Amino acid sequence: LGKVSLKELLLGFRSHPGPGDVDEWFYHFEEATLFLDGGDLSGQNWVNSIPFNDLKKWVGEALGDKELALAIGEVIKEADKPMRPYLHDLKKIELIGPVKELMEQRLEQCKEILGIPKEETET
Repeated sequence: LGKVSLKELLLGFRSHPGPGDVDEWFYHFEEATLFLDGGDLSGQNWVNSIPFNDLKKWVGEALGDKELALAIGEVIKEADKPMRPYLHDLKKIELIGPVKELMEQRLEQCKEILGIPKEETET
């Protein structure tokens, strides 16, 4: 849950068909996890993404979580299948949710181990 060094920063993107991409840099696993958002595929909302291979490498090398990196690799291999460019982009957006879920589970595990209480959720 700590901060990575400046040379280990992770680059993500807020993307929108109109204004384009905006860079986002991450020092913390929790920041990267909270950032991911596939939008609703309508083209009206921003999509917050991190290149999957960069994320996998960052998790495995900078954070040292080889198990999570392997799990992310299993999910993202769907994006490596041959398909038309437009469908490939849609597949990558679809996979943001499952990747984020893996990261949220790991974040919860880390906080539990460190004794950080769960945030209260509204019902």
